[in-house]
Amino acid sequence: MMTYQALDAIAHASRLHQAGLDDELQRYYHQLTGDGIDEIRPWLSQLLLRSAQYDADSLPDSVYQRCEGWRAYFQGQYIKAYEYFQHSIADSDWQRYAYDAALGMAKVYTRSGQWQLAQDWALYYLSLARSLRDDFGLTKGYGALAEIYLRGDQPRAALACFQIANQLMPLGQGQLDKQYNFLASALMRNGEWLRAETLLRNSIKMSTDKLGINPEDMSAKISYLHSWSRLSYLHLERQQDICLPERVKMLLSELTHPALFVPAGFVLSALAIQAIRYQQYHFANDYLASSLSAFGKSAAMEYQWVLRLQQALSADTAHAQTESTSYAPCQQLLELSPIAAPDISIVVDNTWANIELDNAGYQPLITEQESLESLTEMWRLFFI
Repeated sequence: MMTYQALDAIAHASRLHQAGLDDELQRYYHQLTGDGIDEIRPWLSQLLLRSAQYDADSLPDSVYQRCEGWRAYFQGQYIKAYEYFQHSIADSDWQRYAYDAALGMAKVYTRSGQWQLAQDWALYYLSLARSLRDDFGLTKGYGALAEIYLRGDQPRAALACFQIANQLMPLGQGQLDKQYNFLASALMRNGEWLRAETLLRNSIKMSTDKLGINPEDMSAKISYLHSWSRLSYLHLERQQDICLPERVKMLLSELTHPALFVPAGFVLSALAIQAIRYQQYHFANDYLASSLSAFGKSAAMEYQWVLRLQQALSADTAHAQTESTSYAPCQQLLELSPIAAPDISIVVDNTWANIELDNAGYQPLITEQESLESLTEMWRLFFI
């Protein structure tokens, strides 16, 4: 039987998790394990998506599989994540104990470009989150839905979902800089450049302030670089020069954390596109090579896009025929097996199912394009 101390610890950890205070929850986890409260360590381990040697035996199988699925997803191993999530939802108790495996399915299908399936799973996850009164889960669900619409060329729907997610975000959770980045992405797609830039500048200011307090704040570094990746593409769209501050250049030269690779890749690819516009092909090739190096860690579709840009640029400058190469991890994601989401029991979000999505997804990345310029415009397929 659990002690009062253990139950109180569960209550506090649940509050931190519900508020999205992941960093504080990590610190609390280390404090508790130091205090020797062994009864709740398996539960805390899966809550934080941490691996432990006893997890497979001490947690329900659906929970363990879901936990490993998220760990693989955040490492950019999307096929492996899909397999874990698939095993999780095959268990009879998954909707009760591991319901965010549905969100995992939505996220993986988003990465594979299967927009319709991703939407169906995101809507099903929202229905489960509502039934379990998981407010923070609703925030994540609307954010996932917004990302699908952003990539699937439905900018108004994306903006609406990001706005709902922002309104639902618990107060004091410390992720406002990230929310501003997300909203700015949708505003950019809707052509609201000034509002988007204002949010990005505010996000940069918040991240800079955090780094002023703690220069090693990795969450702040990640948000800061994501802000600049979006601002770089906003400048491209407005025909403005990209001028990076020294802090960004330093982060690009010191990619010490996996979460920095993707925003770094986007900044570098934006610089490459700018160099192409100025016919500075040598610099463009250098930027594309650096971008490939960043995306090669965990971003298959992004890597395929930059690879196509590199090949098209080489062919264009040599006045030769473009020879397209398909990146193997990209092809594997494109061939991901479709699994239909269960029927939705709570239909309050069902109106989103009427949004028409082009299920071509990422197929343009492996098909012939008319020009190098048409390839540069494919940045809209990504979460920028």
